Amino acid sequence: MKRIITTILLFTIFFIFNSTLFSKNNSNENDLAEFDFLNEPQKKSDQSTKKKEQDSTENINNNDFNFDNYEDDDFLSFPEEETVLPTKSSSKKEVSLGFKGGLVQIYKRSTKKYTSFAINPYALYHYSDLIGFSLNFDFCITNEEKESSTNITSKFTMYGLAGKAHFFFPITSRLNISLEFGGGPLYSSTDLTPPPDGIIGGVVYDSATVTNTSSTFYSDLSLSFNLEVEPVILHLSPSYKRIFYSDDPMNIYGVYLGIGYKL
Repeated sequence: MKRIITTILLFTIFFIFNSTLFSKNNSNENDLAEFDFLNEPQKKSDQSTKKKEQDSTENINNNDFNFDNYEDDDFLSFPEEETVLPTKSSSKKEVSLGFKGGLVQIYKRSTKKYTSFAINPYALYHYSDLIGFSLNFDFCITNEEKESSTNITSKFTMYGLAGKAHFFFPITSRLNISLEFGGGPLYSSTDLTPPPDGIIGGVVYDSATVTNTSSTFYSDLSLSFNLEVEPVILHLSPSYKRIFYSDDPMNIYGVYLGIGYKL
């Protein structure tokens, strides 16, 4: 009997011990399950984030350019900038050098004294298409002319340096008219050969030639027709010059032809 009771007690203790262990295990499992249940939304959120990152990485990898598979023409081309060529400005400053020559007639006291050839080298500064300034050298030497009334033979020589202003009036793209005026210092000489009696103006001269020299000023007014075939310029210029002698002014009328070159 004692053995039966002892066996029953031992069996009961064993059963209780096993039941306690089982109960603890179930409790731990329930706690874990409850913890997993609470953390399940966070896990789902983490999984969703990871999935998005994976998808983004795949998209980037899929969109990567393989430059080896593309030709130059496959890339985007940008419109080329239009090249603007420089044009001639109306304020562009130029210099031209030229030479004019022509036939002149020289009058004194309204009487024609000489007919001769004159030359006129010049340097012209084009301030703009409408205005210019020039420096001109005038040279003229006449043949000997004999006055029938006095039998006096004379020869006239002049050297002048004039500064002039030019005002241009365009007619076409190549043709223009310029109004030119100015003046400057002048040196002249007149060689007189007395008649056989040696009397000039009531004075008897022993020498064969009498030279009168003078330094004075002169003015120059011209109208020039200019044909431009750049860089060459052709001129046709009627001209009027007046020499301001103290006793008797002298007038010079001429027509010049000329050529210039733009530098």
